[in-house]
Amino acid sequence: IDFNAKLYDYLAVRIQAALEDNPYIRNAYMDIGRRETFKLRIGQMKVPFSTQWLALDNRVDFIERGSDTPVYPFFDRGLLVWGTVAKGTTTYSLGVFNGNGVDVEGTKGDIDDHKDAAARLFVQPFRNSQSRGLKGLYLVGQGTYALTSAPTRRFETRGLMAANYESLLWRWRTEQVIGSNVRNTDQIAGEIDSRTRLGAEANYILGPFSASGEWAETEYEGIAVYHDFWVG
Repeated sequence: IDFNAKLYDYLAVRIQAALEDNPYIRNAYMDIGRRETFKLRIGQMKVPFSTQWLALDNRVDFIERGSDTPVYPFFDRGLLVWGTVAKGTTTYSLGVFNGNGVDVEGTKGDIDDHKDAAARLFVQPFRNSQSRGLKGLYLVGQGTYALTSAPTRRFETRGLMAANYESLLWRWRTEQVIGSNVRNTDQIAGEIDSRTRLGAEANYILGPFSASGEWAETEYEGIAVYHDFWVG
């Protein structure tokens, strides 16, 4: 279910629900702003990183996207400032997010005061050129930075899934109960200082022809694993 509405010239609303498996709200945001150069988005939305991730499901080139979380982000609640400047050649996005994802993934809510920051620059340098062959070049630079405390199911303990969604390439073995004798529990837990994503893209479109390439990297700092060894 996807509901979109535009009120007057400066207010747009989108509410979208995913009803398969474990139902949850995907998009639930409000865009405020009359000018194309500056708009404010508040609510739950896609974190601005990667054209592959930001594309609609029916607009990706292949049956699946290039990667998955944690290399890509997910839906999150926050505040985003975005707009198109430089005679329509550059679109910028700057946002601050909770870092928890959607409710179905983070049932405990926002457990700390750490936030995620995201920045993205989408440039069509030859948009106003007279050359048809140059107009279709798009360049993208982007990144996210998060101060985080506990591994999350969406980004860490779930792992990186293969494209067929049936196998895990890797996952963290933290946040697990190893054993219990009713009175005591053997628990593995982890802490993280920060998570950084960096990405760059080049896309080219000329009539029915298109070519694209993407580089993305996710780096963690300060990983600590704790084991309360009681039983097992």
